[in-house]
Amino acid sequence: MGFDASHYTWVLEVRPGYQDEYKERYDEIWPEMFDASLRTGVRNYGVFRGGLTLLDYFETDDLKAARIALTNDPINANWEDRFLRS
Repeated sequence: MGFDASHYTWVLEVRPGYQDEYKERYDEIWPEMFDASLRTGVRNYGVFRGGLTLLDYFETDDLKAARIALTNDPINANWEDRFLRS
């Protein structure tokens, strides 16, 4: 049994002093955001945090198509706006 999906990770940093706010916002992931991710081909998404460092992980069969679909998804735009406000 093999894997057909590609696996992607990236590392981000939470701004010092915003750890609690980040956790509070991220702990409240919207069900419709989860559904939007699946619709656009993203699955097995997870975020792992150690201090200020975040490791994001997800799988998709077509990264370019998933990125375009998420960029054009209004739910994703609202989700990202939520994190950019601060």
